[in-house]
Amino acid sequence: MKRLAIYILLAFLSTSISANEDKFGIGIIAGKPTGISVKKWVSTTTAFAGAVSWVASDNNEFYLHADYLVHDYDTIRSKDIKGKLAMHYGVGGFIELKKDNHVKANANRDDVLGVRVPVGLSYLLPI
Repeated sequence: MKRLAIYILLAFLSTSISANEDKFGIGIIAGKPTGISVKKWVSTTTAFAGAVSWVASDNNEFYLHADYLVHDYDTIRSKDIKGKLAMHYGVGGFIELKKDNHVKANANRDDVLGVRVPVGLSYLLPI
């Protein structure tokens, strides 16, 4: 149960903060992976988002994901919130590349290509 609470907390930490729906935003993702996130709005309710992460160690790792997101401003409403709080959901993909420097070149690598179905919260600062 404690592990689940930590994952939920990290998911909220990875929520990006953007100044406006019609701009480009940059932020961080925390947890696994940890890295840099970006969001480019294409309308007031839709955006492309992505993140990149890398670890330079004995097990070199590279992670990249890209998503198309739809934002719903009506699900969570509060007069106490000065900005806009939107629930977002979408679809995307990811790739994770790993290379263990201690394993022979012909050994199996743990590279992964997959589909994402992101769900989360976006807070848009008032301007």
